[in-house]
Amino acid sequence: MESFAFGKRFINTDFKCNTSSVLIFFSLCNPFSKFSPYIQLQKIASMPFQKVILCVLCFITTIITLAQPADTTYGERLGFPKGAKVVILHVDDAGMSWDSNEGTINALIKGVANSASVMMPCPWVPAFVHFLKEHPQMDAGLHLTLTSEWKEYRWEPLAGKTAVPGLTDKEGDLWPSVEQVVQHASPEEVYAEIKAQLERANGMGFTPTHLDSHMGTLFGSPAFMQQYIRLGMENRIPVMLPAEPGIFLQNWLCS
Repeated sequence: MESFAFGKRFINTDFKCNTSSVLIFFSLCNPFSKFSPYIQLQKIASMPFQKVILCVLCFITTIITLAQPADTTYGERLGFPKGAKVVILHVDDAGMSWDSNEGTINALIKGVANSASVMMPCPWVPAFVHFLKEHPQMDAGLHLTLTSEWKEYRWEPLAGKTAVPGLTDKEGDLWPSVEQVVQHASPEEVYAEIKAQLERANGMGFTPTHLDSHMGTLFGSPAFMQQYIRLGMENRIPVMLPAEPGIFLQNWLCS
């Protein structure tokens, strides 16, 4: 199975998703699959609106992906020779602290890693964005953040506490755990916050090459995942979709 690759050359093409999620989406839209919406038309007709929308997103993503040339891999489109095995080493949590910035920068500069993602609500984001502007060849995305997991070192939502009260704890910071976010936050609040994080990046002159999720919070709920995919599709930014949430999504859609 070919590796999913992030990169500026990649993002300038159409929206794409990783191979594992393509297979999952294809099984949802394949008329010969037991999970096929075509086989379960009556079930889809009775689905909540939220599920129908996500099915449509899956179908659109599949069509766009399958429309790409079948004889080229993601690696080849990124400039690697045919047959090359491509591995992307990715560092997240950039912008969280001075130490996380130093570790990420050293990994990128010394060639240990070739991709990173930034936590936009955190205090050390400006320093890392300055580094990216000085090194425009670096591949960097957004580590979309809905949790603030440390006891003595916290951060607030960028959308503002009054706009997204379900995302904040009694101290006014983001919840410490994924479970608390799922319990208290609405999908609308999640979308407002991740959109605010993208807007902050764009406002700083930082154009992310991809999106992923801090602590996997956006994979903690199908409704949250819907907002995550929506943000990526609206802004034509690839989203990271590990296989496990895809399987969870498939089971949820077909339940």
